[in-house]
Amino acid sequence: MTFDLIKYLTENSIPHSVSENGAIDIPGSLILRRNKYATSLPENLTVGGRLDLRGGTQITELPENLIVRGGLNLLSTQITTLPENLMVDGWLDLSDPQVSPDTEAAAVVVSDKHSQLPDCALLRTERATFTALVKCCCR
Repeated sequence: MTFDLIKYLTENSIPHSVSENGAIDIPGSLILRRNKYATSLPENLTVGGRLDLRGGTQITELPENLIVRGGLNLLSTQITTLPENLMVDGWLDLSDPQVSPDTEAAAVVVSDKHSQLPDCALLRTERATFTALVKCCCR
């Protein structure tokens, strides 16, 4: 069964809009933590708050053109690679990553405009080698 994000958003009264080209914009957060029915996310998705996929979803990859304005939590997920055009405007939690240290994800940009700490200190990962894969562009 395919996960229908628009149906999920509507049934759970989560505000969202869909553009003419099918891009979905969620002005707030999208919490799919431990949602065993979540199998995938659509391309061209923008989440205005945080995106929480930690533990229990069936999602194995992030979609192309994903923009997360808050934090992105990938703790204990089945995600093994990051798309080259992933944009995260807050924190990125990879503290229990399945993502391979050899993954090429040089175009991933993580910025934390709210942080008082330099060099995107809110990037959390237990594998120091993984941090080299993510460019931090603090504003």
